[in-house]
Amino acid sequence: MLCHTRGVRLDAIPKPDNHIPTSTDCNNCHRTSAWIPARFTHAMVAPGGCLMCHTGGMAPGKSRNHLPTTASCDTCHRTTTWFPATFNHAAVAPGTCVTCHNGVTATGKPGNHIPTAASCDSCHRTTAWIPAVFSHATVPPGTCATCHNGATATGKPGNHIVTAQSCDVCHFVTGWIPVKP
Repeated sequence: MLCHTRGVRLDAIPKPDNHIPTSTDCNNCHRTSAWIPARFTHAMVAPGGCLMCHTGGMAPGKSRNHLPTTASCDTCHRTTTWFPATFNHAAVAPGTCVTCHNGVTATGKPGNHIPTAASCDSCHRTTAWIPAVFSHATVPPGTCATCHNGATATGKPGNHIVTAQSCDVCHFVTGWIPVKP
């Protein structure tokens, strides 16, 4: 590092003004065969200290399409890689999923999703989208085929007994099998 310090009489290029603030030797991050890419160990960075360097100037910062947040980078990202990122949903208020899961900020309902205005967390868990569960408690009797038509949700298989009866005449809302006696 002594050679690349401003004011030294050697003809070495000094650290640029926008360099990450450090007093460590150059070879801790750079190779002598090439300055870029540089490697950096985050071992000594204090938790929550990411924005000291990750401002977009010294080191890459949040992208323009990043989820709006004031949380520190290391809340979701690891220091060894940006992706995959994780998010702890513990502090998220029930019923507010679509605030982020709107298809722009974070993954939203796919085009083939069962039509519903219900909140995501009424069927999905915050730890995984699948499997989803649906409470049929509020579904009016005789309306099963509205969703269970084979396109929106599983419908009658090809080898089903021929009938025009509603599903719930024979099946329980808690499961297709066993059938009602």
